[in-house]
Amino acid sequence: MTSYIKYFFYFILIMVSIIFFFSSYYEVDNIVQTENLKSENIDTNDSLNIIENINYSSLDKDGNKYIIAAKTGEIYQNNFNNIKMKNVYAKIIFLNQEFLEIKSNYANYNRETSETLFYDKVISSYLDNKISSNELQLLFDDKLAKIKDNVVYMSNQGNLEADEVLLDLTTKEAKISMNNSEEKIKISYLN
Repeated sequence: MTSYIKYFFYFILIMVSIIFFFSSYYEVDNIVQTENLKSENIDTNDSLNIIENINYSSLDKDGNKYIIAAKTGEIYQNNFNNIKMKNVYAKIIFLNQEFLEIKSNYANYNRETSETLFYDKVISSYLDNKISSNELQLLFDDKLAKIKDNVVYMSNQGNLEADEVLLDLTTKEAKISMNNSEEKIKISYLN
């Protein structure tokens, strides 16, 4: 009889451990990790907080995971949801385990919506394809990545130069265009 009680308590302990693991692993809310918080005052009476080694992680309603990290982030107290990040790395991990990686010198990140504007030497990669540009905007509500300004698409089949690429984050289809309808998209094939 006492061995049944002992096994019952082991079973309860294992179940509580499993529930705790899955509840913390699949947390949908944004996870914030910050280190070395410093404060500075600037001339406009707005208080500026500078955060070093900043990381955010979130899941969308479809189960895709979004991770963004930066060496530093600036937050104004009057606009706490928007963060200006420097030396930025981001990754979207799709349900099929494929991922889109993005690197840039700067980004403006909205903590409420996870929408992000990457700018200044933006490099994005998906599978064997790389795209360099001056700007990439992630629009999670529209499920789009809008890549523009000096867009160069590189793959093992060739290169392409355009003004704008709209990437559907659901279907992974891209719409490539030029700002001026008289200009043509430049394509060069590799032999």
